[in-house]
Amino acid sequence: MITIPSNCHRHLSSKARARGAETLTTSPLFRNPNVPFLALRHRHPGVVISCSTTAGGSGENHQQLKIRRPADENIREEAHRRGEASGSQGFSACYVPFNAPADSTETYSLDDVVYRSRSGGLLDVRHDLSALKRFPGSYWRDLFDSRVGRTTWPYGSGVWSKKEFVLPEIDPDHIVSLFEGNSNLFWAERLGCDHLGGMPDLWVKHCGISHTGSFKDLGMTVLVSQVNRLRRDPLNRPIAGVGCASTGDTSAALSAYCAAARIPSIVFLPADRISLAQLVQPIANGATVLSIDTDFDGCMRLIREVTAELPIYLANSLNSLRLEGQKTAAIEILQQFDWEVPDWVIVPGGNLGNIYAFYKGFEMCRELELVDRVPRLVCAQAANANPLYLHYKSGWADFKPVIAEDTFASAIQIGDPVSIDRAVFALEATDGIVEEATEEELMDAMSLADRTGMFACPHTGVALAALFKLRERGVIGTNDRTIVVSTAHGLKFAQSKVEYHSKEISDMACRYANPPVNVKANFGSVMDVLKKKLDVKVSSDKSAVGDACAATDEWVHNSQAETSLSSILPCIDEQTTNLTLYQSKEVIVQLVNVVNTVSLVNASMVWQNYTCIVSDSGLYATPSRVTPDIYQQLAVTVTVSCALDHYMTFLISLQNCQSVKETFDLITTFFCPQLELDLRVVNARLGLISTGVMLCLIFWVLYANRPQREEVFVKPYETKPQQ
Repeated sequence: MITIPSNCHRHLSSKARARGAETLTTSPLFRNPNVPFLALRHRHPGVVISCSTTAGGSGENHQQLKIRRPADENIREEAHRRGEASGSQGFSACYVPFNAPADSTETYSLDDVVYRSRSGGLLDVRHDLSALKRFPGSYWRDLFDSRVGRTTWPYGSGVWSKKEFVLPEIDPDHIVSLFEGNSNLFWAERLGCDHLGGMPDLWVKHCGISHTGSFKDLGMTVLVSQVNRLRRDPLNRPIAGVGCASTGDTSAALSAYCAAARIPSIVFLPADRISLAQLVQPIANGATVLSIDTDFDGCMRLIREVTAELPIYLANSLNSLRLEGQKTAAIEILQQFDWEVPDWVIVPGGNLGNIYAFYKGFEMCRELELVDRVPRLVCAQAANANPLYLHYKSGWADFKPVIAEDTFASAIQIGDPVSIDRAVFALEATDGIVEEATEEELMDAMSLADRTGMFACPHTGVALAALFKLRERGVIGTNDRTIVVSTAHGLKFAQSKVEYHSKEISDMACRYANPPVNVKANFGSVMDVLKKKLDVKVSSDKSAVGDACAATDEWVHNSQAETSLSSILPCIDEQTTNLTLYQSKEVIVQLVNVVNTVSLVNASMVWQNYTCIVSDSGLYATPSRVTPDIYQQLAVTVTVSCALDHYMTFLISLQNCQSVKETFDLITTFFCPQLELDLRVVNARLGLISTGVMLCLIFWVLYANRPQREEVFVKPYETKPQQ
């Protein structure tokens, strides 16, 4: 609770008292009579309480506290009251033919429903740069930075925080925003360090961390806002709905923004060619979804024919309004680097509007002197849908569409891109590059990135694969600041990840697959898997294991091996009670090395004193009392690599036994003294097992039809045997 001193007083104008508002003041930096609307949001506090306090006679401390807006006032109304969301104030934009000369007289109002120029070419949105240039680049930098991360309508959006560069004339009341943009720049430190030659300045722009999970939100907020303006007073255009052809993400964004604006949406989707997550989004948002038996290019042809006959506004990237929103991602990148320009920006390319949008954002900032240059652009395409790549490799000769084949990067499975001319223009203007990625390359790149902390979509995998190739060729340098644009959220393409990690993709090695490991519900099985996965040795008494291994190593290299064997046995015997099942393995591994590296004579001495048992779970040893005649049978069949071979000769001699009991009796006859010792060892839970017990287990597996040897083998450690 805040206690307000009696000498606190409100500074309210008469008009403000009526509305419960404060008297507004503006920073001198933004006191320009021509553009009074450009006051920084944080320069306009809410209802202000001025508190004067005196502490120890040191003077007055003035504290300003912002009071929350009235409960019955929303953020649009608050913006109106403060005068923070106004009209164009002299800034404007219009449609012109794409790449038209500056003196072209063919222009169209943004309020016109028009998608092509008179010659049939693309249109572009041209801003009145002379009006924008009345203010220096530092002015725009400070203005845009002041709006980031706030809820002031509509500037809390990463798109509309640059409203003057997007749609300067739209009334804020007509804007349809879900506060999109302001997406994360992921520092790909480990990917750059471990897999790209130590790149310290590698970043991933996560445009897919948005409301509908893709960068399409950035453009759709602009397009749907303009449609909302056209349908509202005073224009009242007869627009019945908004439609698009889509490979998934466009339909999700369109349906969400139309639902927020109460505008009907219609989407044309290629049947069975998009992920379930992409399909369900427009359905959930209430769109009219037409699943059409064709590819994206076929859907695009149909939607253009339909919008020519019905009052449905076309929302595909043929409509240049969307690019005005998408270009703000480039401006965000500059902001996130404190207005320093990166060296490279790599963008996945399908319909190719996005690569031009990034160019347009960077170039606009350069022309208005927010920055002094633009980065080099790379457009990355899937090899199964690569018309731009083929055009680039031909030296920009005559463009030829292709029939796009199936690709995991389904959102860019486009063979006849609408914005081909825009993309070529952007790449030529930035000395750009086009690269392609095969299905295996893009899936491997995506999965490798995921292993470093990302959760990338296949389209990001295309861009990352292009980065790997350009790094390998030395085109992109180690210290180049490089941005990879991630266009969608990985969760929308989870099925492709499941198939990859399950190794269910035909003709693909899936090098970085990481399937789950099926493990039995017992301690030994879990420990074996974890030791292998983590590549560690479990040891709670490292000194005991170390002493035994050191003694064994000394014995191996000692020329008097027969006499020095005595140095091993006490070392192991003394530690028997301290060695767990897994610690004993470490000792026995050394003993097996002895068998492999010294003569059969020396091996015989080891086997006379220690019997090694090799199983699927590891190696075990215990002091043995094997009688010489049985030992002779064992010694000639010693094969360290196979457990059963140790006792095969003995087991063959048991084949004539007529019953399980008869065979068991024969075994215990030979090993009865040792078996008694084994039972005591097992009861003490020392994790050791000798010849007698192992022979019984092997016999049960081979002759008593036990289903799984591992299950039988583990049982003595879990169940206390009966005496």
